[in-house]
Amino acid sequence: MGHGVRGQRILIRNIALDRLKLILALMVVGIHGQVFIDVSPVSSWLTVNGLFRIAVPIFLLINGYFLAAIIDDPEARRRWFVRILSLYVIWMAIYAPMWMSQAGSMGKAVYFVAIGWLHLWYVIGLLCAGLLLVLTRRWGSRFVAVSALFLFLVGVAIQYAGIYDLVGGLAGTVADKFGAHRNFLFLAYPLLACGYLIRRHDWDGLINMQQAIWLTACGLVLLLVESGLIYWTAPETAAVDNYISVGLAAPAIFLMAKQIKIEGRFGKETSLLANGIYFIHPLLLVGMGINDAMTATAATVVTIALSTVVAWGMVKLSVIRKWLL
Repeated sequence: MGHGVRGQRILIRNIALDRLKLILALMVVGIHGQVFIDVSPVSSWLTVNGLFRIAVPIFLLINGYFLAAIIDDPEARRRWFVRILSLYVIWMAIYAPMWMSQAGSMGKAVYFVAIGWLHLWYVIGLLCAGLLLVLTRRWGSRFVAVSALFLFLVGVAIQYAGIYDLVGGLAGTVADKFGAHRNFLFLAYPLLACGYLIRRHDWDGLINMQQAIWLTACGLVLLLVESGLIYWTAPETAAVDNYISVGLAAPAIFLMAKQIKIEGRFGKETSLLANGIYFIHPLLLVGMGINDAMTATAATVVTIALSTVVAWGMVKLSVIRKWLL
């Protein structure tokens, strides 16, 4: 989840990216808390199922960017994979009582393990996408770019087929499942590959801050328009992850953050705090029943506050930080 591999010393750290990660982690809490749904369904949709959906794609971009620096080093690469795998195993074990009770059957339990439960899909998606990137990079950057774009568009197509009931029968049933499009192949790999290519070919040096701001503005407007169109035209509204506009918005925001140079002492701690909030918040929101005790917006605010406190404690305890963040 971090910028580098444990054991490597990062001499120059872009704290702007660490702060961006913290903002993104709070967005994820907002998604799961269904923030604003008690105030305005439209506002909730445009944030929870609109703007906030850039969070995980940007996380993936950041990981791809820093993975590019070590992907050709077998030992560093091995440590990266072991790190991600250990995070997945540990957090799936922590959340086991929740996802096993929700599964209700052995088949569904195996499904959760294979694709990840709730927010943990990102971790297993990152792991598998990293493995795929290690393979595809051997055929060159053009192949990586084309395969990433193709798979990204396939994921968008599957999502839209499910939203608008464009296919029937078994295909329609599959398209309605989150795991059919929100997975390592159709979402994680394309964004991870994008970050990899940005680093590999120094694409972040090709645009200036003004251009990055314009691209970000265009991407966010398109995301709002796309999410709004789905809200007002889809037969049924359900969570949306594979927005085509994310293909512009996520890289643009990442490139804009890369243009911001901030030096400080707490970059690593901020990054780990973001990780902690991301991992721990469902345990508080759902596991402790905060979402059932108050309105959605209030529950989101309380969960953000409690998750921040708990995550900061995790950051400060070295043993916990080593294994859980």
